[in-house]
Amino acid sequence: MCTGLELVSALYLGKTKYRSGSGYNATENVETFVNRFFPTHGNKIPRLLWDGVTNGIDHLFNPKPIQYFQNRIQFTFYVQDSSVPSHVTKSQGVVLIKINSIEFYHVLKQAINNYKIELTNDVELQCHFIDAWQSIENHIEDITSDKKASTELEYLLKELKHSDTLNLFK
Repeated sequence: MCTGLELVSALYLGKTKYRSGSGYNATENVETFVNRFFPTHGNKIPRLLWDGVTNGIDHLFNPKPIQYFQNRIQFTFYVQDSSVPSHVTKSQGVVLIKINSIEFYHVLKQAINNYKIELTNDVELQCHFIDAWQSIENHIEDITSDKKASTELEYLLKELKHSDTLNLFK
């Protein structure tokens, strides 16, 4: 979900990593998108959510705990029916942000749908989307200097000399 949130935020603002001069900053992109499209209290804490969740999950494989003066902020995820709300509790200096993954999915899906509605009616948003998407679509990573990736590609090219198709996992 974090990858989806980062992508839709970049498309919303027209700022991607691959677009020169776009001022790409994933955190700022997500903050702007969440402030605009997430409901109630969730849109008031986009940086906490983004930093704790994406930076924790992507780099620590666990939501990242955060310290703020005497308060420790922690995240936990659970999977229950979407009617069980995500919530925040505080006890003995620990602020625990409990996120129902199913509810978060539905919130993100609704945010994307609301963005899509705005996108169909707003020419400036359409330009942002097109510019961002083209920068992603047109980006080509040159792996020529990457020895390991080049070796793997050479293997594939050698195998494909025998046939136009290669079953990858069978």
